[in-house]
Amino acid sequence: MEEPVLGNYETQKAMDEMNAILDELLAIQKKDPSQLPCETLVFESLSHYGDMIVEDLSNGGTTEMTYKHWGAMQTHFRHIQDVCRQLDCHVIFTSL
Repeated sequence: MEEPVLGNYETQKAMDEMNAILDELLAIQKKDPSQLPCETLVFESLSHYGDMIVEDLSNGGTTEMTYKHWGAMQTHFRHIQDVCRQLDCHVIFTSL
């Protein structure tokens, strides 16, 4: 089986969308922190979001997740945490 390319938008749709949202929040805060559109940011549910990433990286479950895929997912979750620590708001993560 051919392994999906991790840089391909189609295989990282959920991660790309999340990164775009986080980038936008950081840009708003950098420009004018008072314009940040929330006081609390809630991620509901990380379990479901993780499933969406696995589905994207495995092409809808048609290819097996490799160490490379799991590493990309781990790096992405670290990135989310790093960005959230930079935001001037409360952040809540829920998970099943």
